[in-house]
Amino acid sequence: MAERLQEINQLSYQREKLISLGTMAAGLAHELNNPASAARRASQRLRSTLDEFDQHSSSMLKNFIFKPGIDVSGYPFQPLLDNRRLENFQLDSLDRSDKEDDLIGWLEERGIDDPFDMASAFVEVGYNKHLLASFSEKLLPDQVDNFLRWVHKETEMLRLAQDLQESTSRLQALVTAVKEYSYMDQGSQVQDVDLHRSLDNTILVLKHKWKHKNIQLIRDYSPGLPPIQAYGGELNQVWTNLIDNAIDAVPEKDGRITVRTFQDFTCTTTPTVAVGIQDNGTGIPEEIRNRIFDPFFTTKEPGKGTGIGLEISHRIVVGQHKGSIEVESAPGNTRFTVYLPVSLS
Repeated sequence: MAERLQEINQLSYQREKLISLGTMAAGLAHELNNPASAARRASQRLRSTLDEFDQHSSSMLKNFIFKPGIDVSGYPFQPLLDNRRLENFQLDSLDRSDKEDDLIGWLEERGIDDPFDMASAFVEVGYNKHLLASFSEKLLPDQVDNFLRWVHKETEMLRLAQDLQESTSRLQALVTAVKEYSYMDQGSQVQDVDLHRSLDNTILVLKHKWKHKNIQLIRDYSPGLPPIQAYGGELNQVWTNLIDNAIDAVPEKDGRITVRTFQDFTCTTTPTVAVGIQDNGTGIPEEIRNRIFDPFFTTKEPGKGTGIGLEISHRIVVGQHKGSIEVESAPGNTRFTVYLPVSLS
């Protein structure tokens, strides 16, 4: 009895810590929401302002840098614009190195004093030696170096603005996910929960753990899945525990986690939906499988697990939501399936 009482007290302490952390996270998300939104709007405005500035400055430049006889009535910089890549442009390391070497040699021949930095910036946005050399043939000889420096700084500004816009967009998406994840505006009450959005928010919140492993995430969501009545914040804790365990279980390379949703038509008493989280980790030995939902039982190394995640998940699903959790496990294939009624009434 004394040992059991100590376990209950420790479980209560851990739960209080989780509630405190959830409240703190919700408060931080609320405070960060306004500056994150403002930063994103400013980054979007910066990008559009730089594009407009590019148009105005190039319209002035075209009257002074091109050779006589070159038609500048339209937009003579269009070849550069057509080849510029600011988004989703990737090069393998060997191809990048070859293109940079070509540009460095050409820039050194022209006497450019910072060819390495300039060549790297040009290759970063998709420019190559052939493009810049052929375009430079249209320019006055004494204006080529100034033009190259202008293009270098222009592309750097646009690239930085693009990075800023992407970063602030990710920041706002994360803040929004944390707000929705914690259901901070709805309190501890039953609400209609979109399971797909709930799972996506949890995956985003846990994204920081994925960068240490090469994990392939597969979303196999059933279309038309109905919303369910649930305690949203508590249900997100279930997904957090199960996905976090899957991340820890998969191998360092070629890890695979599948998150699946479907309607369970085998239950005839009440409409039921299911969420399955499957991983290709080492699996759970059969001799301990019936103990995984016991308080403080863990197979993780000391300091890496408290042994209360699955117990809390079981209590939330079975006790609060009248559902069930099933587990199937073999080496390379472990699947937790959570069954939840659509309505709690």
